[in-house]
Amino acid sequence: MNAEEIKLIEACKKQDPVAQKHLYEMYAPKMLAICRRYMGSEEAAEDVFHDGFVKVLTKIDSFKGNSSIFTWMRTIMVHTALNALRASVVSKKSSEDNMEILNETQTDEDIFSGFTAKELLKAIESLPDLYRTIFNMREVEGYEYCEIADSMNMTESYARVCLARAKNMLRKKIEGHFEY
Repeated sequence: MNAEEIKLIEACKKQDPVAQKHLYEMYAPKMLAICRRYMGSEEAAEDVFHDGFVKVLTKIDSFKGNSSIFTWMRTIMVHTALNALRASVVSKKSSEDNMEILNETQTDEDIFSGFTAKELLKAIESLPDLYRTIFNMREVEGYEYCEIADSMNMTESYARVCLARAKNMLRKKIEGHFEY
């Protein structure tokens, strides 16, 4: 962290509204983008972002500087999105169904090359909430399956199944040029 960031964080800890506004303006676009990846609609992403930012401001005293402020804020945004999604997660399928899907899963070849980031984001955003969340956690944020399972209150094998389903859905959407 540089000296300016340290000053900004210290001012936010003292609840300085000018510093809070500056922190918001500095990180809002990146944090909102993170929320968009997890939530199905712009409205839901904005709600999660605002809830997450309130948590940032109310918990700023707990920021110790062990990581960057961006990393700390991102973690709060991801957990806020997960909590919002957890409230609406659908029930799990039977384990036989899960194994059938795993067996059908193709290997991870680079089927995404040749598509713009905007096209890929559109395809990812169209995934069902659970699949989109697990895809983002694993493929974008780099979480391990055990972390995903703990966060989503599921087994590791079910997290793997959901990721496989998400990838299969993305393949079909991309192969059909997003006509679904």
